[in-house]
Amino acid sequence: MKPNLTTRLLLSVVSLAAAVTFSTVHAQAGVTIAPVVVNIDPNRTLSGQTSFNNGTNKTIDFTVNIQAWTQKDGESILADTRDVLVNPNSFQLAPGSTQVIRIGLRKKPGNSELTYRLLIAQKNQGSTVSNEQGVSLQVLPTFSIPIYVSAEGFKPAVSYSLARDGADLLLTATNSGNRHQTFNNLSVSSGALSSAVPSRAVLSGTSFSVRLPGFAAASAPLKLMYLDYTQVQRTETVPLP
Repeated sequence: MKPNLTTRLLLSVVSLAAAVTFSTVHAQAGVTIAPVVVNIDPNRTLSGQTSFNNGTNKTIDFTVNIQAWTQKDGESILADTRDVLVNPNSFQLAPGSTQVIRIGLRKKPGNSELTYRLLIAQKNQGSTVSNEQGVSLQVLPTFSIPIYVSAEGFKPAVSYSLARDGADLLLTATNSGNRHQTFNNLSVSSGALSSAVPSRAVLSGTSFSVRLPGFAAASAPLKLMYLDYTQVQRTETVPLP
């Protein structure tokens, strides 16, 4: 490659609120998104919305898509869907302007929550990074906003298990409820041992596992502290295996 060659690179998705506790977030310098989680109670409404504000001095182009969101073995799976309508499908955001993105449901949930991802892909004005060879890469992020469709009365029901693996413990959380649970600012501790775990959402009927290095030496039950989907601080105690 020539040293002055500019290559466009689409980074892995910027996941807004896989588990977040903020209604508004600065997704990148100058771009504000609010809210970053769309919650819809189908018994009250079949629509929702979020908005983008461009606080930069440049015009930015976006495309919009919605995909069904499931999880398997702790990993997110996205698939095409016709369950949800979105307007607009693309937009151009002038400096200082705001665009409202509206969402309309075409189906209601049965006995479990429906989950989707609103994907907003930036098409220009990305940030630029260069490698040691002088090749410039233009970073164009895709913002991923969760959509939860859940009727009043739907609840998560999370159980925990621990397994030893050498010097480590493997913690598994399984959600058998009909609503997602979020683990924001998740911390795990036992006596002098402590570990911060990346925030995440655990969808209905799914589980995730996390390795806790060095925790096989723990002599007391594990204490989990996190903010749940209602932004309430929770503390759970998990007995050692």
